[in-house]
Amino acid sequence: MIEISAPFSHVTCPCNPSNKRSQQKQRDMKAFVFCLLIGFASAHLGYQKESSAEKWCAMDSRGPKNLKRTNVNGKCNAYTVCDAPEMTLAYTSALAQNILPPVVINYQVHGFAKDDGSDPIVTAEHTNEQLAFMNEAYADAKMSFNSTLLVQKNSFNQAKTVVYGCTYEDILNKEFNLDCITPETGFGGDPEICIPNVGCFQVICSSVATCNSNCTTQNAIATNPECACFCIPEIFQCANSSIGNGICNPECNFMQRNWDGGDCCLANRTQKTCRDPSSPNPDWWGDELFKTSIGSSSIDHLNFYIANLGPNGKLLGVAHFPWMDGVYGMAAGIIMSSMAWGIQGPFLGDTAAHEAGHCFGLYHVFSGVSELKVWKPCEDICYESTPSLLTGDLIADTNPTPINYECNNPPPCPASQNGTDIACETCQLKPWTNTPYTNYMAYGDDPCLTHFTAQQHGRMRCYVDLAYQNWTTDAVTPGTIVIAPNATSSCSTVTLTWAPPINRGTGTLSFVIQRTPPFVNGIKTVGGMAYTDDQVQVGSSYTYSVKAVTSRAAQYFSPASTVTVTSQCTSINPTTAEESTANSLVVTWITIACLLSKL
Repeated sequence: MIEISAPFSHVTCPCNPSNKRSQQKQRDMKAFVFCLLIGFASAHLGYQKESSAEKWCAMDSRGPKNLKRTNVNGKCNAYTVCDAPEMTLAYTSALAQNILPPVVINYQVHGFAKDDGSDPIVTAEHTNEQLAFMNEAYADAKMSFNSTLLVQKNSFNQAKTVVYGCTYEDILNKEFNLDCITPETGFGGDPEICIPNVGCFQVICSSVATCNSNCTTQNAIATNPECACFCIPEIFQCANSSIGNGICNPECNFMQRNWDGGDCCLANRTQKTCRDPSSPNPDWWGDELFKTSIGSSSIDHLNFYIANLGPNGKLLGVAHFPWMDGVYGMAAGIIMSSMAWGIQGPFLGDTAAHEAGHCFGLYHVFSGVSELKVWKPCEDICYESTPSLLTGDLIADTNPTPINYECNNPPPCPASQNGTDIACETCQLKPWTNTPYTNYMAYGDDPCLTHFTAQQHGRMRCYVDLAYQNWTTDAVTPGTIVIAPNATSSCSTVTLTWAPPINRGTGTLSFVIQRTPPFVNGIKTVGGMAYTDDQVQVGSSYTYSVKAVTSRAAQYFSPASTVTVTSQCTSINPTTAEESTANSLVVTWITIACLLSKL
């Protein structure tokens, strides 16, 4: 699949998400005011000095629909506040400190059966197996799942193959779409084929001789140094007398031969031969039409759609990232091949864990090497030469790796597969060692994949709080404030500022402050996100933590901050704040700005 970028539209803050694994595998004056407040804090998070706070306030949280690797305002895939390194580390630390509550996420499983209920694409047995696997795979992130199986009876739909990324319109409008170049569609029917980054158009071969001279392989896209050609030799074997003779002739079942005059779409056909998208019931459909026919939105649960997934059964699953358009709509969720759902043959449940990882904000572990601009990979801002929270998969406890289907470290540079490893070939000279080939976000076979890392757990929990509060069994209680309050002392007082939790719960927020040694009355409850404590003694140290309250109180207090009281009176100016304030303060203001834009 070719995945392309799209322009970004201007929104206020990056925090609101908007309304493939192969077989071998995200407004107004309030926000503006608070964006100004963080302007004094210099670089948007203190980790890239050349970037300004305003960029976070002007950034769009919605990635392009077919996301690959995208540079946003000079940063690698920085769509939301959960992409900030400090947030990944804060959530990772909160899990390690056991101050994040467990979450239970609801998902629905959808598929079709025949009219009489027989031959369901998805079964209760495999669904129960998959649920057990998911609960085990996500246990260290303190995530578990509730599963509901919903099977619709429809023989026509049960028999259809889903071709991801292709629509009937893509075939009928005769515009090129690489996702449509599959046997199920008759190889797209496009009169012209253009291979991105090659730079030319090549008309489909007019004869067998032309085809053989221009293409190195049949029934596949092949390139020569300048051009590209797509070959369907069978087309040239179709006799005009065979078209419309009442018999489905495979050599004529292409758009260029008028779909054999309709003979392959007859109502009494016994095989999946109907490719014509203008017929009453083709034997294939696109993923969006498949999902919308089921009619389940993603507002309050994750959807798994189990299907006969093309092309040729080689695609196991595709997921919707949390910052993409339509994340709560009918076309979101995860579509999966029926053969990879549950425990079946070589499949043990890893595909669902992998695809759900994408839904919760994870990239492939090889994204910083094998998912880059193929023309200048070494200059791609996402290129990952060392583990980093800023490049590649935005996770620093997974080492860089090229795409790898084996259960061991890859060789110095694997053989290139359609250019996917060009960064490996051109940028990486040292051997690949300690690569994450056993990670769920890798492409090894199921028995090889065993775990997520601690930072992956943290990143996923941030996105659950940010995007999927309504998917959980408790959408009322606010989450943990994962960043310690900023505590400063001046004029014999202590001033606290803090961010609200990313998961705000339901209702009006107030905050409980805990102090050691304790307040005279035990704790303080305030309505805002700042408090001045004047019940302190100069020279003494005080430790503070905060938690949010709506109709229910958060289960845990935030990490703590300790400050020693001074009688000296100081004023903080922007330069001092930029140079001396901890990153947590910067993130606090960014989070406040973004979170309040949701009010």
